[in-house]
Amino acid sequence: MGKDKLYEIINDKLLSLNITEDSYPLDSFKVAEAYKDKLKIELQPFPNPLLGGLLYKDPDNVMSFMAINSLKSRKSQNFDVMHELCHYWLHDAGEHLCYDSNFIFQNKGIEWQANEGAAQALMPEKLFKQMYIYFSGDTNKLSDHFIVSKTAVEYRIKNLNLFPPSKLRGLLYKSKKAHHCLVCGNLEIEHVDNYCKICGNDMFSFGTSYKWSVYSDVPADENRCPECKKYLDRNARYCRHCGSASMLFNFLRPWYEDIMFIEKHPNVLKCL
Repeated sequence: MGKDKLYEIINDKLLSLNITEDSYPLDSFKVAEAYKDKLKIELQPFPNPLLGGLLYKDPDNVMSFMAINSLKSRKSQNFDVMHELCHYWLHDAGEHLCYDSNFIFQNKGIEWQANEGAAQALMPEKLFKQMYIYFSGDTNKLSDHFIVSKTAVEYRIKNLNLFPPSKLRGLLYKSKKAHHCLVCGNLEIEHVDNYCKICGNDMFSFGTSYKWSVYSDVPADENRCPECKKYLDRNARYCRHCGSASMLFNFLRPWYEDIMFIEKHPNVLKCL
């Protein structure tokens, strides 16, 4: 199973539990409560400190059991529960013993699927990239935000091939001349705007700014909001009036990919 297929399955599982982007950060214990009639969870002090969790999946689907190491941190437990849930969702009945060492030394087998699935469930790719930029790559803040260990955050950053924090900070240009989007740094915010036209966020602040229009790949046709029918800029991913995805949403690169694009094409960026 490739990563794209795995992410699709995990996203579908979360959606079936009515978990959306607004549900984050996730508490894996609360997610597991959806299966309380068929899955019992206990915290146990494991003799082996590397053992994070154990799952026995009942072949008859009557009652399965999950044990989590009570001696580990709350953040580690949050990841371990989701790891075991991925085994519960994806893999055959039987016993699964999961060690911390598997987090680093992985192959494309079931432990990789459980780790990668847990990472996607707790740190969804799109949301994680947004918050990575928002926190300027600060792994401690990301760890606190997503309620996972710093090791899990560092692995996620490496797995998604994101810039290291030192390089990312070098891409952020400071400005206090105007309001900008708190998430993606878009400076083209008008006083009548309810939403950011680039990432759809509705929060504004002072700080980092980018002029997106100078390096966005946009078709030549006009851009309008399918919902409120207002005309939009040719680099607008979202309507600045109602927040709906624009007609060009599927034609434009995601805004976080455009920020990564800066590193390879620095001459097309204008710092305001």
